[in-house]
Amino acid sequence: MDARTRHLLKIGLLASTLEWYEFSVYGFLAGTLGQLFFKSTSKTVALIQAFALFALSYLARPLGSLFFGLIGNRIGRNQVLKISLLLMSIPTVLIGCLPTYEQMGSLATLALLCLRLIQGFATGGELPASACYVFEESLPDSNKSLLCSSAAVGPLIGLLFGSLATSLLSFYFTQETLLAWAWRLPFWFGIPLTFVIAYLRRAIPQMPSPQRTDSKRSPWKGLKIPLLQGIVIIAFLSSAFNTLAIWMPAYLSYFLEVPYRLAHFTNTLTLCAVVAFCFMAGKLSQHYGHHKVILISTVAILLSVYPFFKGLQTATSWGVLLGLQLGLALFVCGINGTYVEMLGKLFTPVNRLLGMSLGVTLPSALIGGITPMLCSYVIHKTGWLMFPAFYIMAFGLLALPVALRLKKHGSV
Repeated sequence: MDARTRHLLKIGLLASTLEWYEFSVYGFLAGTLGQLFFKSTSKTVALIQAFALFALSYLARPLGSLFFGLIGNRIGRNQVLKISLLLMSIPTVLIGCLPTYEQMGSLATLALLCLRLIQGFATGGELPASACYVFEESLPDSNKSLLCSSAAVGPLIGLLFGSLATSLLSFYFTQETLLAWAWRLPFWFGIPLTFVIAYLRRAIPQMPSPQRTDSKRSPWKGLKIPLLQGIVIIAFLSSAFNTLAIWMPAYLSYFLEVPYRLAHFTNTLTLCAVVAFCFMAGKLSQHYGHHKVILISTVAILLSVYPFFKGLQTATSWGVLLGLQLGLALFVCGINGTYVEMLGKLFTPVNRLLGMSLGVTLPSALIGGITPMLCSYVIHKTGWLMFPAFYIMAFGLLALPVALRLKKHGSV
C-alpha cells in the first residue's frame, strides 16, 4: 500500500469519527437523557421524548448538506471539514455542562434542542464532504472500492466509541450515579478527541473546486434523477441501520426486558463486527461491483428481518442475541460499505458534493432520524413488537426496483 492510499485510508477512517461519536452518544443515552431533560413520570414516555428530539436534530442535516455542499464547491472540501469540526465539538462539550430539567425547567430542554440542532447541521456537511473527498481522490486507484468503504467505516468507528463509552458507564456506575452526574462524561470525552482529529486533518491538502474548471455549469443540472435513486437506497439503509445500531439497546432493554448492561454489551460487540463487515463489502464491491453487492444485500435484508425480530423475542442467552444482531448486521453492511461508491458514481464532478450531501442527509433526516422515535412510540401504544420488521421491509420493497437497475459505472 503506497503513501497516497494510506493517506486516503486515514482520511476515510478518521475524518467523520469525532462527529459521529458525539452525535451517537445522545442516542445511546436517550433513556437517561429523557429522564433528565423532560418532565415525565414514565421512563418509556421519556425515552420517546428524547428520541423525538433526536429526530429533530436530524432535520437540520439537509440544511447543513445544502450549505456545505454549495460552499464546498467554492472553498474546498477540506475547509468544510474544518468548519464542521468546530460546529460539532463545541455543542458537545456544552451538552455535558447543561443543567437538567429539575434545575432549570423547560429552558434546559430548549438549550439541549438548540445544541442538538447545531450538531445536526454540522453532521450534514461532515460525512458527505469526507466521502466525496475520498471518492474523487481514489478514482485512479485500484483499491477505490475499499477506500470508499473506509469513508463509511469512519462514522461506524465513532458509533463504536459511543457505544463503548455508554457500555462502560453502565458497568462502572449505578443508575443513580449515572443520573446524578456520570452521564456527562461521554460528552466531555469529546474534548481530547477534537484535538486528535484536528491534528490528523492537517494532512488534508486543498482540493481544486470542480466549479473552477467548469464555472458555467450549475451544480443543480442533471441532479434530479440520480438524487432520487440515491435517496431511495439510503432511506432503506437508514431505516435498517438506525434500528440495528442506535435503537437496538433501547428495544432490548425497554421492550424485551433484556438487562440494560447486556443490551449495550451486545450492541458494542455488533458494532465491532460492523467495521469488518463494511470493509468486506468494499472488497466484494472491488471484485464484483457495488451494484451486485447492494442488490444481494437488499434481498437478504428483506428475507431475514422478520425472523430476526422474532428471534430476539425468544432469545434465551446473550450468545443468541449477539448472533442474531451479527447476522442482520452482515447484510446491512453490504449496503453501508458500498453506498459511498454508489453515490459517487451517480453524480458528475460539478454536482457530486451537493448530490452526495443531499443523497445522504435527506433520507437520514426524514427516515433514519425518526426511526427510533417512531418504533418506540408504536410499540408503546400498540404493543406490536414486530413493527420494526415491517417498517424496514416497507423501505426495502421501495429500494428493490432501484437496486435491480443499478449499473456498475453510474446511473440506472
